[in-house]
Amino acid sequence: AVVSTQSTGSRANVGAVFLTFNMAVDGDMMSNLIEGLQVASSSGTSPSSSRAHLQENGGTEEEEPLPQGWETKYDQNGRRYYVDHNSRTTSWTRPKPLPSGWEQRQDPRGRPYYVDHNTRTTTWQRPTTQNVA
Repeated sequence: AVVSTQSTGSRANVGAVFLTFNMAVDGDMMSNLIEGLQVASSSGTSPSSSRAHLQENGGTEEEEPLPQGWETKYDQNGRRYYVDHNSRTTSWTRPKPLPSGWEQRQDPRGRPYYVDHNTRTTTWQRPTTQNVA
């Protein structure tokens, strides 16, 4: 027997994207749809629209790309967070990219420090475009 489910004006939260849909589906189709949404949610991916694709790759038309080693992910509630694979940490706040010629490294104890390849110097203080001449 085919089970028909009617959904009118429902919302599904997938990542940071809300989908509104009206459809009639059979039981197998509904199971596949739900499984696909759960897989996308657990893997931190969102539906493939150009805007969502840009966000997954670290930016939108208005934002700069994420620094090297950072990734955008979404929790089970669709909230965006950022993963720093360099230091193996996460943050709710989007990281700001380092100025040109700078790199973040870690000392043997795991503490971040910054290398200025322009002047061949290092510092413990994170550089910004405002504090770099």
